[in-house]
Amino acid sequence: EGTGLNFFGIQTQAKSVVIVFDVSLSVLNKAQKSGIPITKIQEETMKMIDGLSINTKFNLVQFSRFYQPLAVEMQSPNEASKKAAKNWLEKEFRTDGTLPRSVRGIKAPQAGEDNGICFVLDGVLAMQPDVIFLISDASFQSELNPSQVPWKDVEAVVKKHEKAGVATKINFIGFEMKPEDKKEMRSLARGTDGTLKEIGKD
Repeated sequence: EGTGLNFFGIQTQAKSVVIVFDVSLSVLNKAQKSGIPITKIQEETMKMIDGLSINTKFNLVQFSRFYQPLAVEMQSPNEASKKAAKNWLEKEFRTDGTLPRSVRGIKAPQAGEDNGICFVLDGVLAMQPDVIFLISDASFQSELNPSQVPWKDVEAVVKKHEKAGVATKINFIGFEMKPEDKKEMRSLARGTDGTLKEIGKD
C-alpha cells in the first residue's frame, strides 16, 4: 500500500513520489535565510528515500527554466537506486543558482515552446506519481513570461493530467513567498488534496 512519507513535516501515503527542487538562486538564498541550507534539504531527501518501502517508487528532479531528473523513469527503492540517488544529490545537485542546458540529462522544451514551471510540471506529472513534493518560493518566470508565469497556466497543466486520469497530490514547501503567490499555490495544492507549508512561518 505504499509508504507513509514525512518530508519537512508534511505527512502522506504514496506508492510513487517525486521530489522537485527549484534550484534558482533566489530560492537557494531564501532557504538559507530560513534556516534550511542545501545540506539540510539533501539530508531530508535522502532520509525519506531510505525510509521507502519496496512498494514505493521515487524520482528526483531539479529545475530552473529547464529540468534534470535523477532518472527518466520512476525508480524502485533498492540499494542500487538509493546509492544512485545519494550520488546524484552529492554530485549533480546544483548549488550555484543555475541549471544550464549543458547539464547531463537536461530536459529542455522544443523550439517555440516555453520553458519554466509549466514545462517542468508537465514533465513531472507525466511520470504519474501519486505524490509530488515541490520546493520553491512560488515565484515562477519563463522565457515568454519574464515577470511571472500566469497561475491559470500552471493550473491548466495540472487539469490536463487530471483529465488524462493522473491523480497526483501536490505538496508545496515554500520559502519567503509573496502573499499572492502563496494564496495561489495553496489553492493549487488543495485542489489536488495536497498541502502547502511555508518554512520559517507555518
